[in-house]
Amino acid sequence: FFVVTTVSNNPGKVKVKFKLVYDDAKGQKSGDPVTAFDGGKEQTLDVDGSRVVYYELTMPSSGMPNGKYKAEVRMLNDKDEEKEKKTATFEVAGFPEGGE
Repeated sequence: FFVVTTVSNNPGKVKVKFKLVYDDAKGQKSGDPVTAFDGGKEQTLDVDGSRVVYYELTMPSSGMPNGKYKAEVRMLNDKDEEKEKKTATFEVAGFPEGGE
């Protein structure tokens, strides 16, 4: 999975936090982090200035539960105040039932 976001109008440094959560996947609670990736922890990147920011996650070889997932991206200033949040939903399909 690739998550791509653009940080614009940023004259200094900010933190960009990425997180993958279940949205509507069978047997999973909506909003829970996907633990197949780094134990479900957020990935934080320091961004200096305005630019495109990429985040990459590799799907486990055993697959993931079929359903909808949400990528969450939050931008925080130097005081850890959330300045913006974006989400995008995507769907995983085609894995046998019980695959994860």
